[in-house]
Amino acid sequence: MPGRLYVSLAALTAIGALLRFSTLGAQGFWNDEAVTAFIAHLDLWELPARISHNEGTPPLYYVAAWAWMKLFGTGDVALRSLSAVCGTATIPVGYLAAAEFVSRRAALASAALVSVSPLLVWYSQEARSYALLVLLGALSLSFFVRSLRDPTPRRLTAWAIFSALALSTHYTAALLVLPEAAWLVYRARPRRPPLIAVAGVAAIGPPLAALWLKQHANDATAEFIKEVPREVRWVQIPEQFLIGFGPRSVPLLAGFASLVILALSFLAWRGAPQERRGAARAAALGAAVVAPLAVLSPLPSFDYLITRNVILAWVPLMIAVAAGLTARRAGQFGLLAMVALCSLSIVTVVWIARTPSLQRPNWRRVAQVMGPATRERVVVAPDRDFASPLLLRYLQEARALPSSARVDEITVVELERSFHRAAVNASSYSGLECWWGSVCEARMVDRHLGPPSGFQLAERQTDGHFIVSRYRAARPRLITRRRLTRTVSGNYLMLVQTPG
Repeated sequence: MPGRLYVSLAALTAIGALLRFSTLGAQGFWNDEAVTAFIAHLDLWELPARISHNEGTPPLYYVAAWAWMKLFGTGDVALRSLSAVCGTATIPVGYLAAAEFVSRRAALASAALVSVSPLLVWYSQEARSYALLVLLGALSLSFFVRSLRDPTPRRLTAWAIFSALALSTHYTAALLVLPEAAWLVYRARPRRPPLIAVAGVAAIGPPLAALWLKQHANDATAEFIKEVPREVRWVQIPEQFLIGFGPRSVPLLAGFASLVILALSFLAWRGAPQERRGAARAAALGAAVVAPLAVLSPLPSFDYLITRNVILAWVPLMIAVAAGLTARRAGQFGLLAMVALCSLSIVTVVWIARTPSLQRPNWRRVAQVMGPATRERVVVAPDRDFASPLLLRYLQEARALPSSARVDEITVVELERSFHRAAVNASSYSGLECWWGSVCEARMVDRHLGPPSGFQLAERQTDGHFIVSRYRAARPRLITRRRLTRTVSGNYLMLVQTPG
């Protein structure tokens, strides 16, 4: 790689790292991240049982998160930094993959798109497996195309290792690995080396299949996906590939779509045959990730069609876009389109970071507003499914309220209605459903009707997003769940917290 390309790639990697790490702790965890933190806190020998009962993915990410927490701590930033490192590492790996498929010019453009992608930045700031999955998928992709050209034992071994690791991170990696394996076996001469590599990857199939069956039987799979109509999810995939979980802005989305269409037009009309051939190979692998889930989505037992389950298609599809932007005969028009596309991506990333209604609900901030318990208190929060794992993480010495407790404080947490309405409006771009776990996904419930007798309002605080009301009694009083359910209406979470 010439020195100028080294400098350019280093600069793009630095920009990508800045976008990922600078706001890594700005948001609190959402529900799924709290599950990750809970699993990663367990002893290593406890992980298999918990993963099979509480999760719907293979174990590699959780083992990596467990080890990462031992090294860097248990805080939100510490745990998320694993994904941020993986997301940053994907930038040079995306370069290597695109260089093998198309050219170094296309590789630099591909690295730029990875660096500033709103979708990849989002998942690089989430304590879940998707950033690691994209990294391993890009490594598998890179060594696949190298092995396709020259199937040496070293290259095939590297492809097999990274493919197996991707499969051990998420089951949807099979949507990329299986087409790669079939392609290698079909094209290679002699076929024995790729068959050995494919057999090595296939060796992890039986244990992963057994784990998937157990998770499926335990209902640990994502049944919530089916609650959103398929036609909505179909439209969400291209939108979220372009702007992530971005703002409700039709002009912004139109700008992204227009630039992508322009890039593909450059590829079709101005690309050299070699450029078109390499881009077509990459796009075919991207399409192979999406197509099976689309075909199977009408079957309820196999309906997993959602953006994050096809996120492995992002890198190969964007390689095709990068090929169009850097086509030899596209000239300055391609460069200008590339600058415009990266600029829109950066604007979207910053827009999301500066708009609380587009972000994960910040239950950590709620816990800070509440402060540590100075007396025995009951905490009442809206939507127990939405809030439970988060408040249990951020509130010390908190546990589910038993049938009764003797307390002298009741703290009621409510979503500020105008903030919830803003989240619904901001997140439902093009009239689609917002992403799971966001503020707009919370079920609003009726405001509380007032405290039980003997409790008076002592303090009410708001940060513009949540309202925290404290009711206190002159002496400890017996509070029962039944008594509270007569006082508040709706799907409330009820905890009891003792002074630490």
